[in-house]
Amino acid sequence: MSVGGGEPVEVDVPAADVAIVHRTAPGGFAVDQRGDWLLARDGDVAWIGHNGYAWPVRRLSAAETQSASADGELRAPMPGQVLLVAAAVGDTVLAGDPVVVLESMKMELVLTAPIDGSVTELTVAPGDQVTVDQPLARVQESE
Repeated sequence: MSVGGGEPVEVDVPAADVAIVHRTAPGGFAVDQRGDWLLARDGDVAWIGHNGYAWPVRRLSAAETQSASADGELRAPMPGQVLLVAAAVGDTVLAGDPVVVLESMKMELVLTAPIDGSVTELTVAPGDQVTVDQPLARVQESE
């Protein structure tokens, strides 16, 4: 999708959701029972807008990705409510295993372990409200 003739924003829709996502206009799409969404690009930042809220999204550099993975910290990418905590302190997890599930704007977001290791910290419980960038959990790399 592209907004205002700008650089296109690529959107991947999971196969299971293709039937409920519809393009509504350049830079806009609708998700059945979840309303209209907007996409825009400003330099290297893509903006996703919905219901009066907007979230910046940008691709991390290789160094940032390495640093985030090595750190093992899971942070909330958007405000929402904790639906499920799938791991407990002391659990062994593999990279990609679910640790915390958030709900924001009727969407579920599964936050997964960034590295193989053990869960050393959980700062949330089901029902908790979280803010953007709030620490949720930490996974310490296996030795």
